[in-house]
Amino acid sequence: MASHDEANVYREGSKVVFRMSSFGSCIKQLSAALAGLEPAPAPAVLQKAYAAGHDYEDYILEQVEIQYASDVTMRQATWEFKLGKTIVFRGHPDGAVETSTFDAIVDAKNLGKSYFTSFERQGLAGLGHLGMKYALQGILYCLAGGYTVFILAMRSKETDEVLCVEYDIEELWEFTGLSMRGLRMKANAVIKAAGDGNILGAECEEEVWGCPFFYLHNDTGEEGLWLEDMDVTPAEAEVIGGLINADTLAKVKFDEAETAKKTARKALQNFINNQAPMPDVLTADTKETVKWKYEADDGTKIGRHQSSSSALDHAALKEAGIDINDYQKKSFHPVLRVTLPKENEND
Repeated sequence: MASHDEANVYREGSKVVFRMSSFGSCIKQLSAALAGLEPAPAPAVLQKAYAAGHDYEDYILEQVEIQYASDVTMRQATWEFKLGKTIVFRGHPDGAVETSTFDAIVDAKNLGKSYFTSFERQGLAGLGHLGMKYALQGILYCLAGGYTVFILAMRSKETDEVLCVEYDIEELWEFTGLSMRGLRMKANAVIKAAGDGNILGAECEEEVWGCPFFYLHNDTGEEGLWLEDMDVTPAEAEVIGGLINADTLAKVKFDEAETAKKTARKALQNFINNQAPMPDVLTADTKETVKWKYEADDGTKIGRHQSSSSALDHAALKEAGIDINDYQKKSFHPVLRVTLPKENEND
């Protein structure tokens, strides 16, 4: 199980605590976390992106101090915003700055080429699902700290440039299309889905790669992929991600079906062997002994028969001085491989 510091949402006595940076995740993901379902480990590329973000955080904040001629204070302080008696939003903003005209909360991000370019041209609207996630994060930070301005400090992985964009909290509300009532409705939807156990029926209103509960989503490949380490546009990333997640979900379902099939066939084989024991050694003369069949009233047929196969006698070929490799013909074809990350041990 993830610790409270790592979990997106968790219970703390009679309260439900939402992590501010994760509240933009889909209701299905949040309700699964609250219900205590086991999350899958983050994909390796995403872990690498997280690590890079932490590695460059000091550099990004140094650039913020230079651009605003102000120290970044309250770094990673714990802030809370309470909504009613039971809903709590908790977060750790990267810091805050005081300028001659306004005070602002600051959050540092590390973006690949395509995402940085999209942000530079279109702001939050150019970041797809991430734009909504960052906007909600900014709103909650501002509410918790009493700020009205949120600064997104974005570093380009390609050029090292740090672009700072200021958002008034009213702009963020307008961008998300939400209100205080909307925050409460989403939080309550998460709590209800987790409490009712109706997680599969919970809403997934965004496209996101790296969801720790991807296996709960349907098989239409609706989830997208954030390929920040590749030179693809957000739109292309979503298409590729949908295909990858569809493949991943198919693997999960195929493995489950194969396990069930093997268990059922083994039990059936044991039953048949008890009804008609197998010979110790199969030969051409045991064909009739092996044969067994049964037909149910509904027309379902179950049968056992003896099959044969042929194989080269490598020992005989070697004795005859024949190297089978001299008679093999090679052909070449492309192979598509989607490799899931290895399971990590949870704390």
